[in-house]
Amino acid sequence: MHKILIVEDEAINQLILKQTLEAQGYEVAVASDGETGLAMVESFGPALIICDWVMPEMSGLEVCRHVKADSAFSNIFFILLTARTEVQDRIEGLDSGADEFLNKPVQPDELQARVRAGLRIYQAQQDLRQLTEALQAQQQRL
Repeated sequence: MHKILIVEDEAINQLILKQTLEAQGYEVAVASDGETGLAMVESFGPALIICDWVMPEMSGLEVCRHVKADSAFSNIFFILLTARTEVQDRIEGLDSGADEFLNKPVQPDELQARVRAGLRIYQAQQDLRQLTEALQAQQQRL
């Protein structure tokens, strides 16, 4: 089963997200701030990150930029968790590398659907990467 990292500074949101996702069988880790979240990306190896946009010290946008800038982690599906609804905010989030958005307050059914969709995309990218590597190896042998 895929691993999911939650980066959220509010304890109640951490609990809701973690319990909802664990009930679906996912392995879930939680970080309370952006710096800790970034450190956990390497050690935990998530397929998907759900990250709050507004956090003290390091925003979700900054976390997203760091993750997406590292070629080792850029394929991780990144969902920004936000109460922001303006189109300009969505554009800023997408330009920072976010793959999807989830509105607060979180609706469990929507959370599960967005996670399933994100993991399908992540898995398709992984499959494509493996196929590309196999084709490159085959080409070198020929």
